Amino acid sequence: MLQTAEEEARLSPGMPYAFVPFETKSRKKVYTLFRGWKDSSTYASSPFVTKVEFRMRLAGIEYRNDCGAPWMGPKGKIPYLKISDSSTEQEEQAQNAQILGDSALIIKYLVEEQGLEDLNKGLSGEDKSKDLAIRALLEDKLYFYHMRECWIDNYYAQ
Repeated sequence: MLQTAEEEARLSPGMPYAFVPFETKSRKKVYTLFRGWKDSSTYASSPFVTKVEFRMRLAGIEYRNDCGAPWMGPKGKIPYLKISDSSTEQEEQAQNAQILGDSALIIKYLVEEQGLEDLNKGLSGEDKSKDLAIRALLEDKLYFYHMRECWIDNYYAQ
């Protein structure tokens, strides 16, 4: 309901213009996690996919699964996350979508932008350094030994 100028001045003193509220549609983000398998009930053997999915499920963030392929991701590996706006058209959505390509970058984005809990916030500087070193050892070195054992050494084991 529009008000007269006198009523507006009385209700909102100091405002040189009439304030007319309007509704804005909040734009919901749509997350698509490319994990290698489209079916969410299929286990993804990648620990990086498991890490991202666990954090997103724990935080209650809604997302869709899609197949994806390593060569289609921005870093040449899986998982990668496409972030798009739900209010845009499909063609426009593909152009305006943001794609994050590493599990650590995806989690960092979710912590900064979506309020995902930072699991390291209570650690001291020394403990954060130890955490980074252990994570680097597990993700960058021992992962490949695990893959060798799984797919080469024990491929034919029953």
